Amino acid sequence: DVTAQKASEFEAREHTRILENALEGIARIEPDGTISYANTSFAELFGRSPDSLLGQTCEGLLAPGECLRLAELKLRAVQLGKVNAEVEGLRANGALFQADATLVPRDGGGVYLFLRDETERATFQGQLESQLLAISEMRLELEARTTELEWANAILAREATTDGLTGLANHRNFQERLADL
Repeated sequence: DVTAQKASEFEAREHTRILENALEGIARIEPDGTISYANTSFAELFGRSPDSLLGQTCEGLLAPGECLRLAELKLRAVQLGKVNAEVEGLRANGALFQADATLVPRDGGGVYLFLRDETERATFQGQLESQLLAISEMRLELEARTTELEWANAILAREATTDGLTGLANHRNFQERLADL
């Protein structure tokens, strides 16, 4: 039926247009580990063109040790239906970046890999953790200084109300007690 075929072709073009315009990086990874599709956002994460990624494996795209981890994540995705993890990518210029990865198994084998650049979030999180540590250290220092001041104030209050020679209550202490009556 020609109408059904045209509708199917239209839907395929529509899905491709949606994938190409997605803000998240999307790739189709075959069972042998090669990339058979990569949208523009996916390629841009790595500083490459989509066509240059076709037929490639994760070697050169992920930090050392991450390819083995990706293979484990693919197996878990097949078992669980979907897996989320953080991975470390490698841009064409050699810069590393943090990415949030979601792997979803495909019918017939392989997975879809969705990547979102999390470098900025990871940087901000590191800065926030450093600032929280600095605040905690300041709080401890403040508590120590407060204790020192309380101790010094107690000494000053005692010295202000007692005679230094005899240790007896002085005239000021007498006047304060008299006022309390």
